[in-house]
Amino acid sequence: GLYRKRVCFNFILCTQEMNDLARLVLLYAPRTIPLSPISPSAFVHEQCTIKKRRCVIFGEHHHQSPVLLAQHVILHEMGTLAKKNGENLTVVMEMFNVEQQGLLDLFAKGEITLEELQKRYDAYGEGQGGGEGFDILNHYGYLLEKAREMEIPVKAGFPPRKDAKKAVGGSKEIWEEAKRQGWLKLETKAGSLGHFELFKSMLRGTLFDWTDDSNFPPKDSTTITEEDKAAEERSKKIFPAQLFKDEVMANAINECLSSSTSAKVLAICGNGHSDWKFGVAERVNAPEGA
Repeated sequence: GLYRKRVCFNFILCTQEMNDLARLVLLYAPRTIPLSPISPSAFVHEQCTIKKRRCVIFGEHHHQSPVLLAQHVILHEMGTLAKKNGENLTVVMEMFNVEQQGLLDLFAKGEITLEELQKRYDAYGEGQGGGEGFDILNHYGYLLEKAREMEIPVKAGFPPRKDAKKAVGGSKEIWEEAKRQGWLKLETKAGSLGHFELFKSMLRGTLFDWTDDSNFPPKDSTTITEEDKAAEERSKKIFPAQLFKDEVMANAINECLSSSTSAKVLAICGNGHSDWKFGVAERVNAPEGA
């Protein structure tokens, strides 16, 4: 637990022994995150591959220190390589909504401290009847500090929570408003059956496996339980809000990637927005191999 303290955390991340860092990630990684079954040598190999990509989407379990450490390593490696090659790396984060971009910009310029950023972040949430709810000061702030140190811009990636709530139930008005605001492109992607089944499994806390949509044949109505029906209806009601968030974040990533051929993106979001390459991942217009 020592590396959670700022001085110890920074000491670890200053070392050049990236292999040791990879082993540290694996040593403390809970079994619920994708890194845990990978051998240290495999992680180092993946890390070397990851940093060369134009677009990396890191689907996380929120507020887990080993995950944060892995992200910090990847940010350092991608940023170092981008600077060496004259490329432009941008970090896109779910943790900030598009109306909070000004906070990120002020912090990047050194005009506010991390503590002040957290206060304004929380105050925004109180003023809107509910904010994004992330711990910036003691968790995601490490990424913001690293990005500022390496002069890497950070972009807010999500719609405001108050607007995402309006998408629940399938309301179209908020989608049109988001297009007018520039948060969304004119053409959006409909949700697929596989994506919906993944979302439903998340809400129910059940395992999910997918090859293609044939995994989900129509169910015999005589075998459907009341619990199944309730889960189906609840999922159908909330799923449009999930798609709304996915579209807004993908739009932010696409804007970065289309700005120049040297643009690169490290996007950080909850794994529910990227697992099985659904959600944000399937909406990113990344070049071949990116």
